[in-house]
Amino acid sequence: MFSSNSSQVSVAAAPKVLAVATSSSPYIVAYSWGTSGFRGTYSNPATLPTGGANGVAFSPDSSAIAVAHATAPFISAYPWSGSGFGTKYSDPVTLPAGNGQGVAFSLDGLNIAVATSGVSPFIAAYPWSGSGFGTKYSNPATLPTGTGRGVAFSPNGSAIAVAHSLTPFISTYPWSGSGFGTKYSNPATLPTSTGFNVAFSPDSSAIAVAHNSGSFISAYPWSGSGFGTKYADPATLPTGQGIGVAFSPNGSAIAISHAVTPFITAYPWSGSGFGTKYSNPATLPTNTAYGVSFSPDSLNVAVGYDATPFINAYAWSGSGFGTKYANPTSLLPAAAVSCAWGTVGDAKYSQFVAVAHSTSPFVSAYPWSSALGFGAKFTDPASTPTGAGTELAFSPNSSVIAVAHITTPYITAYPWSASGFGTKYANPATLPTTNSYGVAFSPSGSDIAVGHDTTPFISAYPWSSSGFGTKFSNPATLPTGDGRGVSFSPDGLSIALSHSTSPRITAYPWSGSGFGTKYSNPATLPTGDGIDVAFSPSGANIAVAHATSPFISTYPWSGSGFGTKYSNPATLPTGQGNGVSFSPDGSAIAVAHLTTPYITAYPWSGSSFGTKYANPATLPTGDGNKPSFSPDNSAIAVAHSTTPFVSAYPWSSSGFGTKYANPVTLPANNSFGVAFTQFSTTQTQQFVAVAHTISPFITAYPWYGSGFGVKFTNPATLPTNDGFGVAFSPDGSSIAVAHQTAPHVTAYPWSASGFGTKYTNPASTVGGNANGVTFSPDGLTIAIAHATTPLISAYPWVSGSSGFGTKYANPATALAGTGNGVTFSPDGLTIAIAHLTSPRISAYPWSGSGFGTKYADPATVPTGNGNGVAFSPDGLNIAVSHDSSPYVSAYPWSGSGFGTKFSNPATLPTGNGEGVAFSPDGSAIAVAHSVSPFVSAYPWSGSGFGTKYADPATALSGGAWSVAFNSSGSSIAIGQTDPPYIQVYSWSGSGFGTVYSDPATTPTGRVYGVAFGKITS
Repeated sequence: MFSSNSSQVSVAAAPKVLAVATSSSPYIVAYSWGTSGFRGTYSNPATLPTGGANGVAFSPDSSAIAVAHATAPFISAYPWSGSGFGTKYSDPVTLPAGNGQGVAFSLDGLNIAVATSGVSPFIAAYPWSGSGFGTKYSNPATLPTGTGRGVAFSPNGSAIAVAHSLTPFISTYPWSGSGFGTKYSNPATLPTSTGFNVAFSPDSSAIAVAHNSGSFISAYPWSGSGFGTKYADPATLPTGQGIGVAFSPNGSAIAISHAVTPFITAYPWSGSGFGTKYSNPATLPTNTAYGVSFSPDSLNVAVGYDATPFINAYAWSGSGFGTKYANPTSLLPAAAVSCAWGTVGDAKYSQFVAVAHSTSPFVSAYPWSSALGFGAKFTDPASTPTGAGTELAFSPNSSVIAVAHITTPYITAYPWSASGFGTKYANPATLPTTNSYGVAFSPSGSDIAVGHDTTPFISAYPWSSSGFGTKFSNPATLPTGDGRGVSFSPDGLSIALSHSTSPRITAYPWSGSGFGTKYSNPATLPTGDGIDVAFSPSGANIAVAHATSPFISTYPWSGSGFGTKYSNPATLPTGQGNGVSFSPDGSAIAVAHLTTPYITAYPWSGSSFGTKYANPATLPTGDGNKPSFSPDNSAIAVAHSTTPFVSAYPWSSSGFGTKYANPVTLPANNSFGVAFTQFSTTQTQQFVAVAHTISPFITAYPWYGSGFGVKFTNPATLPTNDGFGVAFSPDGSSIAVAHQTAPHVTAYPWSASGFGTKYTNPASTVGGNANGVTFSPDGLTIAIAHATTPLISAYPWVSGSSGFGTKYANPATALAGTGNGVTFSPDGLTIAIAHLTSPRISAYPWSGSGFGTKYADPATVPTGNGNGVAFSPDGLNIAVSHDSSPYVSAYPWSGSGFGTKFSNPATLPTGNGEGVAFSPDGSAIAVAHSVSPFVSAYPWSGSGFGTKYADPATALSGGAWSVAFNSSGSSIAIGQTDPPYIQVYSWSGSGFGTVYSDPATTPTGRVYGVAFGKITS
């Protein structure tokens, strides 16, 4: 019982899934796992285990998952993939003799064994292949003496062990392709009572048994001869009955789950046995713990126990337990009896689904995965729509979400990213005239249209990264009644509106100039008020949901407009058609409507309705208002009245699958619109961070096309004093702050959720106040410029793991004065430092061995103390901002070092140069400086500085100390001495654009460092 199988998978592999055996239905639960912990829950297998589960294991390559459980067949196994559980494998021909208690795969993946209770032989083993179970191996000649509880294969494949009740409590056998060999002799010192679990060390040199009494854990050397002399018990014993045991895959630790608080105990492990007990985790399990398992990369440990939330997972390192991960969104139904990690299943929430509804916040959005269903609801937008949400749409590139709603301004739009809603875009200058019911983006994403009450019934606007443009002129021939649904044709050349009053559907040509001359009405009109409209994916058909039988009308569509109406479906929807959608592949059409079953779907051939699909087994609970298919065609969702207000189902050529679990946080009330969107293949989330005076010394925000998002929560452990520099690692997984006061540099994991738990300080701390920090382009090095010898310090860096490595040796030729700014060349082969005292800029070759021999100083050195330094993106130029005119100096750069200084810009910065940055495309250079206008920017080319760009129209409020471009080059940020301390402007080939609104929560003091970061997934 209580099997744990952390040694069954590759040490080098990253965990993608955590599976948990539980005592209540569905008996097996699998969670997607990411760097931030639990991500979501896979759909249950179609065929569940038949009773309470006691053990779970993945095959070594994670292509299969097996569950030991009560009730015949006692063992259930399933294919496993990124989509989750496959169709259950056939039961073994010869079943285990009793309830399955523990299960294990051999490391070569060719065998599977089950420990059983109640009836001899207490162990059953089978060959395993891609076809499932083979013919059961013969029982061992000498059987275990009592109920089998746990089972394990040695990683080298030469032995199998069974923990069991009754003396000797542990039985071991040689293992080969023929099955069990002759039982090994019992250990000289037996476990003291019932063995509940057994584990081999990853190198097969040790075996450990968790047991019922005495020391609760016994460990022995292991070899081809069997048991060696029992290792000394740990100095600090587990506090109660040992139930689960696991070695970390790297072999450096052993953990025991047990009765009695702290319920989980871990020790260092070596060839000498147990080390000194690690400190207990800060957040303990709250009741008897059963299963324990390390992740295959040894960076996490999970423990299952008998109280809600039933499963705890912790970060793990050489220091022991780290911070507990947040609980999974969907909790287990009962005790977690066993847990196992798998390396296949990277089931990311690759899509989103959003719902428009009648009660505040009027729009709710969720991550979505066909494997996991609804994820945890995104935080509501900071500025919610002002009234009931009636419809919504994502832009084609998934970067914007727009909501049609009741109450002025009637249409509200937000940037959208994997972090959720951004800061609301400004309202259009000319609003829709009253309540809006439909919204759609053109296929190019360059236009947005809204259907609404009151003439002109439809309003359309250009759309860009700045939001709404000037409203297009109304169509020459207006629709005849209140606008409802709106849709662009897939080629973007037509736009259609469903509306009240005959003809109930109106369509126009569409171009960059707006509406063309209205198309002729269809020969056969819809029979009642038009409520929704959709074009087929091919653009060859158009469908209208309407108020009167047949409730759905479809027509051919071409450049000439409507063709002859198609025949009605043989089985009509049962009530008013409220919404209509085609599947993305064009093979199906769905109608949401009044009257049960509330959703009706048909095959679509391109010219006619097929035979209605069977209704979903679990119907929506109230009037259907809008259907939507997921972009990958794998799911369909229905917005409806009555809780849960949205229902989603798998979708296939057979129609509806089993309803997905409801979202944990439901939409707030009646839902009227639902829409899916896809993650961009390379979804990029941007952030901006500032280092500043006054606690918290570091402040970070999401960065959107519309500006600042809501400030991230401060890190749990703050930097110790004023921040002077900040940098994101190239992949966005870490953030570091240079600051006053030891340790002078503080670093944190970074994710779309913000700051993680602070990394341990470097073993060799930075000397003196740190002024600048940077990561190498490959993310493998972090360097800090600071005020005390050696003035520059560099360390290996490992994001997501240990953080700082052992400090590199100091450069052979020391800097001449305090280091202020530091950067690596884009190829990572050079490190340059701006500093006090001539030559004020120093550069060194850089390699995996650290600093090389210092390059010769430039022939013309900067004229004052060096403050900031930057390489151009192509690595062919280097610039230094400094005290004393000309305040910025730039040089060609090559493998030989500095070239001849470029001529000064014709118009110099007006005061001491504090920071310098090149735009990402290398076409511009900007200098932050101490005197108004506080920032100066110039075109840049191989010839040097161009004519200075015009100053920003909205002036900075005080001396500027830092400057940075975002990764796309569309924004430029300047940190300054006076409130709001950070200002960001749009940037283009014309220079400075409009200043973005200040963040809602501004930094608390002077900003000395600013950096943009990004995460691409």
